[in-house]
Amino acid sequence: MCLVSICVVTYNQERFIEQALEGIFAQKLPSIDFEILIADDCSTDSTKQIIDAAINKYQNAANIKKMYGSHNIGFARNFLRCISSATGKYIAICEGDDYWTDYEKLRKQIDILERKPEIALSFHRCEQRDATGKLVGLSTRPAASEFDICTLAEANIIPTLSVVFRNSQTAFPEWYYRLSAVDFPLHLTTARRGHVHYSEEVMGVYRTHQGGVWSSKSNVDRLRATIIGLLLPLIDHEFDGGVLVGLRKNLTRHLSEYLSEHTNPGIDTLTFLCDAGLDVQTLLFVIAEFFKEKEERYTQLSKLKSSSWYKAASLAKRLL
Repeated sequence: MCLVSICVVTYNQERFIEQALEGIFAQKLPSIDFEILIADDCSTDSTKQIIDAAINKYQNAANIKKMYGSHNIGFARNFLRCISSATGKYIAICEGDDYWTDYEKLRKQIDILERKPEIALSFHRCEQRDATGKLVGLSTRPAASEFDICTLAEANIIPTLSVVFRNSQTAFPEWYYRLSAVDFPLHLTTARRGHVHYSEEVMGVYRTHQGGVWSSKSNVDRLRATIIGLLLPLIDHEFDGGVLVGLRKNLTRHLSEYLSEHTNPGIDTLTFLCDAGLDVQTLLFVIAEFFKEKEERYTQLSKLKSSSWYKAASLAKRLL
């Protein structure tokens, strides 16, 4: 077992993969203490050729394991097969279109995990840049530098490229492979074993571009994918107690955003909720929470008092 496994997940990222590898290869770690797993999902551009050329120039090439499949398996399976193959005590992730900017990033985060056994996952702030390199913004800052899984469940604020976490070598259930995103479930699963630590230091760049798996989607498509393809399966399969409450709040927030995209909030949202397959308790929770936030505005809008949304919200308040 090595100290840290660095997982690189890529597909058709010929414009960016070299910069991602440069940031990894520059990390100040003893050669015996790490492995680099590069999982390419059968890229149809020159990504693999660029990877091979970069490896040939790298002095610690023996630490690299290339994972080139015979056919495309999709982002989730490619991501999870890379994580599952990691043998390190800790795991770090850098997708092929992101990159690290601090050459001591891994050392700093591993030091935290080594000194604090109660910490299961370390992450840091990141810049967000577009395909031209223009700064778009910074990742979300949490309210505290350390927090638990219940707080994490309320919002996925962890940039995947920023994480270093303890390797539990847990097998992923089959339904994980059908999720619209796998980083958030991975972070939640890790946070079951300890707290999450946040560093304000910016040590990496998350890149948004039209070829990105997530950033290329429209806002409505991202919301639908998050609600139906991520949050609902997590609520149905995996968590209870305070974590379930956090996930339901997360769901409520995303539904609120989805609602803002529609002209008929009452009917459209209730139809969407029913089609999405929420269990009764989650449906009531979401309706009541959303209504609580909007009650004053809805009361002023008399035309909505007869709507199905207003009636459902009033019923939910009585039932909960």
